[in-house]
Amino acid sequence: MSIYRLWKQETDETFDDVDARDDEHALLVFGAILGITLALEGPAAPQYMMKRVGTEEGWSLPPDIPVYEVN
Repeated sequence: MSIYRLWKQETDETFDDVDARDDEHALLVFGAILGITLALEGPAAPQYMMKRVGTEEGWSLPPDIPVYEVN
């Protein structure tokens, strides 16, 4: 399992970290928390960015995974 973090660009809000098997599973977990459907592809600019956070303190990738809200 990896730890994922989600950031909403419009409001500069960062959501609590979640444990997930992979990117798709992280989308399902965050979507359930937020009550929305999220996807890795979309027709316009992404509303969110996601990153995988390492288990070693201080290690993380930049938020480089675009996430789209599905309407």
